[in-house]
Amino acid sequence: MDPSLALPFSPLKLASIGEDWWQGNYAQVATYLQQQIEQGSDAPETYWCLGSVYCILGQELEAQLIWQEGVLLWVAAGGSEPEATHRLAKALEEMGEDLWGRGHWPQAATLYRQLLDLRDAFPEPEVSSAQVLAAHRIGLTQGRSRLWSSAATWFEQACQRDPTAAESFLQWGLALIKLGRWREAIESLQRAAYLQPDDGAEPWVQLGMVWLDLGDPQQAILCFEAAAVRDPLAKGLYSYWVEALIHLDQPDAALEMLGRAVETEQEWLQAWWRALAQRDQKRDSLQNLLLLLLELGWTGVGSGSRRQDLQQDPEDLWLEVYSAWRQRFALIPAQAPVAQENALSEGKSSDLWPAPAQGYLTTWQWHQATGEGLYRRLDAADSLSLQSPPSSDLNVGQKLRPQRIPLPETFVVEIPQGSVHVGHYPRHLYASFGSAILTRRGELLTDLSLCLPPPEFLDQDYWPDHLQHHPILGLPHLPPPIRLDGPVALLPLGAVNYFHWMVDILPALDILRRAGLLNHPIPILIQGYQGKPFQRQTLVTLGIPPERILSFEALGGSHVQAQILIVPSAAGPVGCLTPRGLGVLRQLGQDSQVRSEPGPRRIYISRSRARWRRVVNEAEVLACLQPLGFVSVQLETLSLPAQIALMQGAEAVIGIHGAGLTNLVFCQPQTTVIEIFPSNAVLPYFWTIAQVAELRYFPWVAPVCDPALVSLLASPDLDREDAWVRIPELLSVLEQAGLTC
Repeated sequence: MDPSLALPFSPLKLASIGEDWWQGNYAQVATYLQQQIEQGSDAPETYWCLGSVYCILGQELEAQLIWQEGVLLWVAAGGSEPEATHRLAKALEEMGEDLWGRGHWPQAATLYRQLLDLRDAFPEPEVSSAQVLAAHRIGLTQGRSRLWSSAATWFEQACQRDPTAAESFLQWGLALIKLGRWREAIESLQRAAYLQPDDGAEPWVQLGMVWLDLGDPQQAILCFEAAAVRDPLAKGLYSYWVEALIHLDQPDAALEMLGRAVETEQEWLQAWWRALAQRDQKRDSLQNLLLLLLELGWTGVGSGSRRQDLQQDPEDLWLEVYSAWRQRFALIPAQAPVAQENALSEGKSSDLWPAPAQGYLTTWQWHQATGEGLYRRLDAADSLSLQSPPSSDLNVGQKLRPQRIPLPETFVVEIPQGSVHVGHYPRHLYASFGSAILTRRGELLTDLSLCLPPPEFLDQDYWPDHLQHHPILGLPHLPPPIRLDGPVALLPLGAVNYFHWMVDILPALDILRRAGLLNHPIPILIQGYQGKPFQRQTLVTLGIPPERILSFEALGGSHVQAQILIVPSAAGPVGCLTPRGLGVLRQLGQDSQVRSEPGPRRIYISRSRARWRRVVNEAEVLACLQPLGFVSVQLETLSLPAQIALMQGAEAVIGIHGAGLTNLVFCQPQTTVIEIFPSNAVLPYFWTIAQVAELRYFPWVAPVCDPALVSLLASPDLDREDAWVRIPELLSVLEQAGLTC
């Protein structure tokens, strides 16, 4: 038995359910503990364990009652109530620690909250080691779900309980930065820096960034100097220092500091330099600048052999790039609420509607409370069990952890006089795009009002707070709606790319089909629909004429009201392929016309045409893979039927994290998949597809360049870093996957 479960489980000899506990099958654990109690167990620990599992399952009232029974049993056996409460707190602490260590962070946070409610259970000094840690970790969980206001509150609690908690002060400052509360962030970051006087450059780097945001580059440089003393190789240090010097209009100093920034990323940039030198495509001036810096020998990786390729005088090139940077930074708008700017640009104040101030967590709650609308259930609630992939990488172990994902029931609802508002929120804390489904009274139906990017669906702790954090709640008002007569079906998530179209939009369309609503010639409203080939091809295959599709862009507004708004639920959490969704896509593959000639059996998916998240040293990677039978393909150059046929015939697929891996849904079971993750983007989406489709999946994490440096040296709209594949490590994972012959 795992020793970390010594208190709650070892005395009860519950090794038989250890696997259910580790895999997140909490309902099964609860059933077993209930049986123990029904069979006469009077051990208080059994009650405390059962109460904890109830709490994880969201049954807090039952948890409180069962915990109290455990306390009464302890007292009946001759113990005191304070002793019993202390033992309960220790059980919560130990179970929370085990969950946290296994990467079950939201569930651990649930128990940590209960632990914090037992304020008098711990004598000093245990309160510092238990409750401070609990508050800190709840803050980390909230931050992972981009709930920065809640995260800041929890970190503040940790700091109040322990004024020496340097890491809590640092995380508190980072959360305040996300909230735009820079002045408050300075105080907490300064405290974190004071508590780490001799090491730890991060508080100083973050302080410098805050001063940059506040328009004081001179103060920022003082912070960067302090950071450099503590760690000369701190991430982002010299890149942000360059930005400060640009604000101070010191081109010579900025050029010198840029050289130091390049030096700190020497190994990674050597691979980038080789890739750029080998490409025939035209490089922009910033990429040319990178080559110039390398050729001047600033990093020790340039050979000087390509200096003749630089068509501009180095000094002129530098002044041109410096001028472009000056312009870019000068164009950064003031920190004003974008939502308000968008609202004001969409209509006159006299015509504006009030933004929603309240709503319902679920559409069923609204239907039950008001009796309005027609609500039709299709699929009962279920769950999806995920197993961890083979990897010794700690980042993979934390992000792709064993988990049981709840799948809410699916349904279709008809909302009389319902409306939908969509908006883009580039500076919003929780979503860059959001759709809001509103009742005729303007109430928000939260479970239908989806946002992108979604929180990772493993972070279930996001959902209870979703009603508070939807971006529409930050709008002062809405534009007047465009009114449409008759019924209109709405897909509540934007069709922003191939992945979300396939994983979210098509399964939602299938819900409409199974409800019998696609048989009627009602229009279907989809945000972001552009009539791309893959969109039109899938619609035709599903028997939906593309002419039935409406878009907000074509209607000319962001707020639409229908006489009857028909909305299907999401098929599952945003970005999470469900078994039923897989069936929809597999049927699509069977219905599509595919080529008969065989394709390559081993496929490498290239993103060389993409703007971001590319493999920098792709030539080296292909030189390694081609002797093993791999063929490089660019899926965006193929029709959808050709992509389907290619994946159906593959025995092995390798690719960096990107939309092309969506096509794993068409692979045969037991196809081998190697997903290359940039180190700052280990995300669960294609791992989930691989498990649902029963594929052999191997994740591998590749390093990326400092994003602050990328933002200086690459194009301004590049916001996702490229990765560099180390060939010896690639050979190792190929051997692990059985692909070396």
